Amino acid sequence: MRNHNGLTPLDLCRHGTTFRHQQLTQILNKLIKEPMDQKPKESYGMYYWTLLLPSVCGAVILLVAAALGGYGGIFCTLLFPWLARNILSQYHRSLVCSRLPNPVYVGTLAAGIFHSFTCFYFKILPTIWSITAVLHVSVVHFSVLLWMFWKVLTKDPGQLQQRDADPRFSSIMSLMAANQSPSKFCIYCEIFQPDRCKHCRLCNMCVLEYDHHCLFLNHCVGRNNHRFFIVFILNLAVAHLIFLFSAVYYLLIKYSGQPSWTAVAATEAWVLVLTTMNVFTLIWECWLLKEQFEAISMGTTTYFKGCQRSQRPLLQRWVTVFSFLLEGKRTQPRSSIVI
Repeated sequence: MRNHNGLTPLDLCRHGTTFRHQQLTQILNKLIKEPMDQKPKESYGMYYWTLLLPSVCGAVILLVAAALGGYGGIFCTLLFPWLARNILSQYHRSLVCSRLPNPVYVGTLAAGIFHSFTCFYFKILPTIWSITAVLHVSVVHFSVLLWMFWKVLTKDPGQLQQRDADPRFSSIMSLMAANQSPSKFCIYCEIFQPDRCKHCRLCNMCVLEYDHHCLFLNHCVGRNNHRFFIVFILNLAVAHLIFLFSAVYYLLIKYSGQPSWTAVAATEAWVLVLTTMNVFTLIWECWLLKEQFEAISMGTTTYFKGCQRSQRPLLQRWVTVFSFLLEGKRTQPRSSIVI
């Protein structure tokens, strides 16, 4: 791009005399030789290491705890809160030069699924083979869950295309003439946004019917994947219930005559740690589903819920939720007032 004098940013940096101008000149000279939108190669190693960090660290802690024997429970009690604190305090964007969305959160979700499946099939299930229904249900359900996890990671959330732009406006002046906010024109995508559309800086695109940017999926939830996202969370909650039921039954069968829970904690650190994590995750998912159903019943999304007021009866709101889950259609209430 050039200014009114026909100068590019590189020209302006070359004319500058400060040390910062010299640095910017070197950076721009390097980047101008690369294709547009190319991700820096030096960030890939750190990116995938961050993605695998929760799984690797969790496995190392559990292996060390197993080697410590009776002190394994204490070791897990000390190390896992420290690991959770370090993961959940990460920035939403990587600190490397690529500035990609931080993959540590999706790595945490994948680590939880991987460790729970491994513990369930290799530790818990061999002890409770008598409950064949749990085996059959878990195999089918977990297979569907893994497929849905892959689909929800790769499905387009609903990126705004030029054909979906608001046809009422063609310039900023037309926005002002219609008494609309200039923010309806996205300065990043250079497109006029329709209602309930928002630009996500992490994904670097405008998303139709924007709900939120899910850190644990590493991309947005919008028009094209909102219903699939909710069904995935419902299936994930069912998987947690299956694991919790099996883990409690496993502990009751194996240690029904044990008077001391300290001995159980020492020998079953793996099962107890994953049971605790599944409980907290299930509570968080229930809260998330409550917020989602409340927004859907109002005919909007969680991001735009604060701008929507609905006096729908309770029965009609539940019908709206079920209609959205079955057909994927979002109905706007007639009595709503958009602020």
